[in-house]
Amino acid sequence: NIRGCSVAQAQKVVTSKLRQMEQEFRELNTLAGELLSQVGQLVEPNALYVEGADTLLGQTEDIGDMQSVQSLMRLMGEKQTLTGLLETELQRQEKSGERSLTPSVKIGVESGIPELSGLSLITTTYKQNGKVIGVLGILGSKRMEYSRMMGLVDYLSGMVTLKLKDWETEKEAA
Repeated sequence: NIRGCSVAQAQKVVTSKLRQMEQEFRELNTLAGELLSQVGQLVEPNALYVEGADTLLGQTEDIGDMQSVQSLMRLMGEKQTLTGLLETELQRQEKSGERSLTPSVKIGVESGIPELSGLSLITTTYKQNGKVIGVLGILGSKRMEYSRMMGLVDYLSGMVTLKLKDWETEKEAA
């Protein structure tokens, strides 16, 4: 980004990028807090929290025709099929005994769900007291920036795990 720039221009570019990164960090922190708040309100152990479905509608060219879009929205509304897919990931992680080093990526038909054939799903797990207790992920275009989204999912997982640990520490201290 700064190749061929003067020192003054390079400082501006770097400062701008740092501000952007700080804003993204604040947004991620807020998202993690909202996620944990929602998780804390869920009573069912197998509940699914879905946010941002409307964002997928902006990527309709990746999903297909209107019937495919309707099928996807129905799938997200019912949640049962998505829950099954995420439970499979949770069970895989529980069997391995540890959180994998990289998030899981399922592109198109790899998910096993026809409605997701035009999309990709990146998932990872989070823990409480060393035990895998949940899965979080991003569903989006097959043209997404995989490395960035994998980093985001991994980062959020770490934040959720850390926040759960903080809550446990606070609970023990009280």
